[in-house]
Amino acid sequence: RVVWVDRGDGQFEGRAIEVGPEAIDNSNDLIKFYPVLMGLNEGDLVVTKGNFLIDSQSQILLVH
Repeated sequence: RVVWVDRGDGQFEGRAIEVGPEAIDNSNDLIKFYPVLMGLNEGDLVVTKGNFLIDSQSQILLVH
Protein backbone atom coordinates (compact mmCIF):
# COMPACT_ATOMS: atom_id res chain seq x y z
CA ARG A 1 0.00 0.00 0.00
CA VAL A 2 1.13 3.52 -0.78
CA VAL A 3 -0.07 6.76 0.80
CA TRP A 4 0.74 10.34 -0.12
CA VAL A 5 2.26 12.60 2.54
CA ASP A 6 1.98 16.39 2.28
CA ARG A 7 5.49 17.87 2.45
CA GLY A 8 4.25 21.47 2.14
CA ASP A 9 4.51 24.00 -0.68
CA GLY A 10 2.46 21.77 -2.99
CA GLN A 11 4.92 18.88 -2.69
CA PHE A 12 3.81 15.31 -1.95
CA GLU A 13 5.79 12.19 -1.21
CA GLY A 14 4.59 8.66 -1.88
CA ARG A 15 5.28 6.32 1.02
CA ALA A 16 5.01 2.56 1.13
CA ILE A 17 3.32 1.53 4.36
CA GLU A 18 2.66 -1.70 6.19
CA VAL A 19 -0.75 -2.07 7.79
CA GLY A 20 -1.94 -4.43 10.49
CA PRO A 21 -5.16 -6.40 10.67
CA GLU A 22 -8.53 -4.74 10.20
CA ALA A 23 -10.02 -3.27 13.36
CA ILE A 24 -13.67 -2.26 13.73
CA ASP A 25 -15.07 0.50 15.92
CA ASN A 26 -18.36 -1.01 17.08
CA SER A 27 -19.40 2.16 18.89
CA ASN A 28 -19.53 4.27 15.72
CA ASP A 29 -21.51 2.55 12.94
CA LEU A 30 -18.94 -0.20 12.37
CA ILE A 31 -16.21 2.02 10.94
CA LYS A 32 -13.19 -0.01 9.79
CA PHE A 33 -9.61 0.96 10.63
CA TYR A 34 -6.19 -0.44 9.70
CA PRO A 35 -3.32 0.35 12.04
CA VAL A 36 -0.19 1.59 10.26
CA LEU A 37 2.75 -0.47 11.47
CA MET A 38 5.53 1.00 9.33
CA GLY A 39 6.10 3.83 6.86
CA LEU A 40 4.68 6.88 8.64
CA ASN A 41 5.90 9.09 11.43
CA GLU A 42 3.82 10.81 14.08
CA GLY A 43 2.67 14.16 12.74
CA ASP A 44 2.84 13.22 9.03
CA LEU A 45 -0.03 14.77 7.09
CA VAL A 46 -1.56 12.03 4.95
CA VAL A 47 -3.65 12.95 1.90
CA THR A 48 -7.21 11.66 2.28
CA LYS A 49 -8.86 13.32 -0.74
CA GLY A 50 -7.41 13.74 -4.21
CA ASN A 51 -5.12 10.71 -3.99
CA PHE A 52 -6.00 9.59 -7.51
CA LEU A 53 -5.15 13.01 -8.96
CA ILE A 54 -1.77 13.12 -7.20
CA ASP A 55 -1.00 9.55 -8.27
CA SER A 56 -1.95 10.16 -11.90
CA GLN A 57 0.10 13.37 -12.04
CA SER A 58 3.12 11.60 -10.57
CA GLN A 59 2.86 8.88 -13.22
CA ILE A 60 2.87 11.52 -15.96
CA LEU A 61 5.97 13.16 -14.47
CA LEU A 62 7.78 9.81 -14.27
CA VAL A 63 7.13 9.08 -17.95
CA HIS A 64 8.48 12.39 -19.25
